[in-house]
Amino acid sequence: MKYTSEKLEEISYALEGESVNLTYRVLLESMYFSPGVNIREEENKTYLDIVRCKVAGTCDVQYVSHFNEDGSQSVTIKAPIDPSAVWVEGENGNKLITDY
Repeated sequence: MKYTSEKLEEISYALEGESVNLTYRVLLESMYFSPGVNIREEENKTYLDIVRCKVAGTCDVQYVSHFNEDGSQSVTIKAPIDPSAVWVEGENGNKLITDY
């Protein structure tokens, strides 16, 4: 499972060399949380999948996130990706992470 763009309150990023530091906030749910993100390539596009996992479950992720004091989550993606070309899938269409 993953969060769609409609379930994200915010995404921001900062470039650090070959890494991207990503901060995101999902809508609060009592039965689910995000343990991290996966990156995938499909049809010549890079997609960011923010994993949605049951609280009592375990989910595999490529990049584990960490909770911040303000309730957001941060993850460092150690891969040469261009944030201006990274998409999040949505129910009403895909959204670039730079559009948040």
